[in-house]
Amino acid sequence: MDAELIRNGLMAAQWLTTCWLAFYTISSNKQRASNKAVEELHKRIDEKCERIARIEGDLKATPTRQEVVRIHERIDEIINTSRENNLLLGQVLGQLKQINGGK
Repeated sequence: MDAELIRNGLMAAQWLTTCWLAFYTISSNKQRASNKAVEELHKRIDEKCERIARIEGDLKATPTRQEVVRIHERIDEIINTSRENNLLLGQVLGQLKQINGGK
């Protein structure tokens, strides 16, 4: 009877140890998975922060609306000056033809 009681006690201890190891393994794996997920989340957040910082830097380098309007006004001035110069050149060429006798 004593040997059977010891055998049953050892079997119960073995069963409890197996259950404890299974619980420990599952909780440890969950902890590792959650740590890995948190690390991946931090990595993605860092990448997005870097991307946002680059976009903000690019945004600061873009001209303002007033600067764009000023640039377009300057381009219009240059185009008008070019047209006036072409008209003046045409007049000068016409006068040169008259001076040279219409050749």
